Amino acid sequence: IYPGLNGGGTEAVTYTLAKALTRAGHDCICFYESGAPDDTDKPYSNVYHIGYSDAYRQPVKEMLLENDTDVIINQHWQPNTVTGFLGGDSLGTDVKIYTALHSMPGWEMLSLAKNMRYNKKRGTKELVKRAIKMCSFPIYKSYYRSTTSKVYKQAIKDSSRQVLLSDRFRQDFIKAYGIPEDQHHKIRSVNNPLRFSTGIEPGAITDKKKIVLMVSRLDEVSKRITSALRIWKRVEASGMNDWRLVIVGDGPQEDLYKKLAAKLRLKQIGFEGRQDPLSYYREAALLMVTSAYEGWGMT
Repeated sequence: IYPGLNGGGTEAVTYTLAKALTRAGHDCICFYESGAPDDTDKPYSNVYHIGYSDAYRQPVKEMLLENDTDVIINQHWQPNTVTGFLGGDSLGTDVKIYTALHSMPGWEMLSLAKNMRYNKKRGTKELVKRAIKMCSFPIYKSYYRSTTSKVYKQAIKDSSRQVLLSDRFRQDFIKAYGIPEDQHHKIRSVNNPLRFSTGIEPGAITDKKKIVLMVSRLDEVSKRITSALRIWKRVEASGMNDWRLVIVGDGPQEDLYKKLAAKLRLKQIGFEGRQDPLSYYREAALLMVTSAYEGWGMT
């Protein structure tokens, strides 16, 4: 279960995991909240749209029983949304829930201020709410930390396992969200999978082009691509005009980045949009990452 069928790293991991489980002989079904299913190379035997109101509760229960479901992998970025709907005895089934955190513990606090700045919502009401939050930021930050802690405490309580991206995150997770000791035994770690089954031959290194590659969701809050553009301005100013910056991906700040690139008068730059990145990885000599935080980066 995850929020959308079209997105970034979490969706790529979900798709890759489903393909691997299917190859191993397991039957995977997908519940999604938004987006449109892609019928090409689909690793799911069934795909269902889901909401979290009472109207969906009985149909979801019937689907789980109909498909003889053993385990639900909860990929939602607000995990208690799913566990509160499916956890405990709310569905009356014996289905296990494995809840995954696809970033570093505490990422919400690192992104809080920028989230307010780059909030896409518009209108007088939203502007007033944002102004109040910014003026009372220390109080709002404390409130937000408490609310986030409750989210993860409830999610792990209603889950069979809490999966992190690294063993190193275990203590960070416990500390960031105040996880009670009686829930620590549920914590496990699984690294992100490789997206591609192909590698590169040592001799192919010499065929690389003078390309610096970014493969990223175009989201300033976490990826900080404005920093990459300003770095690239300095590269061009140094006279290294035989190198090119290539950015693969889409996202909410795409227009912002294109306008900034024009304002900085960047010449050796290309925005490629959402693409299969494999051919770009093969060509590029260097990769650039400017993220404010990552869990287990896919680049």
